[in-house]
Amino acid sequence: MSKRDGPGSRGGGTRASAPPPRALRLLFFACVALSILPALFGLHYARGYWNVRAGKSIAEQRASLLGVNWFRPAFTSFLDRLDRTLPPQSRVLIEPVRAQTTAGRSRWHLFLNHYAYPHRFYTRQSAWASGTLVDYPRWIEHHQRSLGLEQRLADEAAIRERGIDWILRIPIGIQFRASQVELFKRGASGWERVDLAPPRAGAEGADDWQEPTGGLLFDSGQAESEPEGP
Repeated sequence: MSKRDGPGSRGGGTRASAPPPRALRLLFFACVALSILPALFGLHYARGYWNVRAGKSIAEQRASLLGVNWFRPAFTSFLDRLDRTLPPQSRVLIEPVRAQTTAGRSRWHLFLNHYAYPHRFYTRQSAWASGTLVDYPRWIEHHQRSLGLEQRLADEAAIRERGIDWILRIPIGIQFRASQVELFKRGASGWERVDLAPPRAGAEGADDWQEPTGGLLFDSGQAESEPEGP
């Protein structure tokens, strides 16, 4: 009897290897799935690009990205109207008004310093305005408080120190409505209301409730409807 022979051997053959543990099989299938899903998303994105965006201008491509708020026609039309209203390199104070939601998609003010450059935009408690969704309600609440005389004087002094001659009051909502935005200019008798430049031809319906159809929808995860109440 050879040394290889033993109680579990058959005809002197080697012992069959045991199947891999269940955890290893699950890990293998997970790796395969994680490799396939990015490839499928890339295929979906490439197909959407060729069907929707290929051969179009930058403005037309941006309008097709329906999940990107600051590319929507209502906002891009507003930026154009604001730029044609303000003098070059104006300094503007942003004030949120009529808050109806604290959803992340309602933070339109975050895009102004970039997309309305070279105009400069300021706001009170800027760390809260550009912080997390925990800070955002605090920023809105701060603007709803009534300031005392001493605070108002300090606030006005800070505005003058920064050379701010404009105030832009933006309603807080998921849908952007340029018709509800209020623009004020410092005048001899205080802050005076100023109308925005009219929309360009073809952009008259940019403030309609109906969103553009077609295009690529990249959902940000926020609700589409506006909840009632502040």
